[in-house]
Amino acid sequence: MGIVLPEAARSGARIFIRVGSCGSLVRESKVGDVIIPTAAIRFDRTADDWAPREYPAVADWRVVGALQRAAQEKAAGRFHLGVECTTSDFYTGQGRPNLFGQVPERMQARHQEVLRLGAVCYSMEAADLLVWCATEGGGLPAGAINAVFANRHTNEWGMAGEELSAEIALDALVSLTKDPSLAPYISRQLPKYA
Repeated sequence: MGIVLPEAARSGARIFIRVGSCGSLVRESKVGDVIIPTAAIRFDRTADDWAPREYPAVADWRVVGALQRAAQEKAAGRFHLGVECTTSDFYTGQGRPNLFGQVPERMQARHQEVLRLGAVCYSMEAADLLVWCATEGGGLPAGAINAVFANRHTNEWGMAGEELSAEIALDALVSLTKDPSLAPYISRQLPKYA
């Protein structure tokens, strides 16, 4: 993220939507559903380079709204919204056993806390994207959408929903180009870089 985002902004990108995958923490979700993060718990540590830990990783409301409208059209009943938990590690960092079949007690406790807080999924990039766009990017609108590859409650696994997520993101981007509040970004008047 620390390489791709500045280079994309230098190339002219002004609205960012990450299309990825996740492990769902929504009990009723199915493999192939999609999750739209409204914000992210910052357990990844990368974004600490750009802002203090207390700085929130929050998606732009216009991007979330566009993603939600597109999901309603393409995946009614198959999308979920809420706070993601961004981690730097797929296994231990997300409360999964490591190669030795172990999850350290502190990581088990953290996983239980994430569940208690009502996070909707685990992924590995949204917090970085949201914090970078808000700070280093100068307020660039950003959001994310994840295909559900796993349901952590039911242990259902599979690779599905990527194409659906990409289609929703593309539809959202098209609608965002018509949002007058984003005109200064689309015309590249904002932000003003050196």
